Amino acid sequence: MGNDYLMGMITRGGDMGIRIASIQGGVITIPTADRYADVTIEAVNTDKAMLRMLGWNCVATTLTYIIPWVMLMSPTIVRAETANNNSDRDIGWNLIEFESGVKSKQTGTIYFGSGDLVKDETIEEVAPAKSALDCLGWRGGGDTGYTFSCIELINATTIRATRRKSGTTGEVRYQLIEFD
Repeated sequence: MGNDYLMGMITRGGDMGIRIASIQGGVITIPTADRYADVTIEAVNTDKAMLRMLGWNCVATTLTYIIPWVMLMSPTIVRAETANNNSDRDIGWNLIEFESGVKSKQTGTIYFGSGDLVKDETIEEVAPAKSALDCLGWRGGGDTGYTFSCIELINATTIRATRRKSGTTGEVRYQLIEFD
């Protein structure tokens, strides 16, 4: 529902009063010795910017150490971060800054307790049909059942995160943009 709106907005943005101010992107490499790396970008209005993780790659034996997430730290800094250091990691990202048409933006982290399979996060009310939810990455656990989760906007005030296996803590970072 929301992503269909986003795709329509991108292709018909001018008709809808939504204008894109800038698009930036690239790959951030986190060296083996580090847990994070920053890249400097052209300044953006953080309230109207949508950051997206476009995938990642590395060589490691334990997924816990390598699964990244991305964050907009300031108007000029994008950060990629992992829970531990194990090998070089490359993380693809892009950032869309909207000139107009953004009503609200919310970001956050949903935390799983060791026994949780489902976690609901209460958010400020949005119009689901005009909202785009994006996963910015995961952390936690010892294998893929613990580490990966999916998120969905289940109503105007709730984001739900689910995973298929419990037993350890975990985190999933999200971004939600509501358009006019």
